[in-house]
Amino acid sequence: MFIATINVPGYLPDGDQSPAVFDTAAEAWAYLAEERELALNLADMVLAEADLAPAPGDAPDLALGELRRFANVDLPGTVYASNSLSGATHDLGMAYSVVIAEDGGL
Repeated sequence: MFIATINVPGYLPDGDQSPAVFDTAAEAWAYLAEERELALNLADMVLAEADLAPAPGDAPDLALGELRRFANVDLPGTVYASNSLSGATHDLGMAYSVVIAEDGGL
């Protein structure tokens, strides 16, 4: 079993959410990629509603590419991402992690 978490580096994941648990690390990475993509799409919608456009030639999100690449790997790990999403309240970045669930429950 594997646990997928998203949090600010140096801080614990949000305590009011149950962790996402998966049978394989690849499934956990795919989930994290979906979550990052949803956050990016939401940020784009917020920019569009405010009549703001991303800077011309913006590079694709590197973290999303890494998360998608890890979805083909069945290993735990962490991908660090910028927190350049619209409405960001800090610049500490984000950590997308997959860890092995300990025996005996979560």
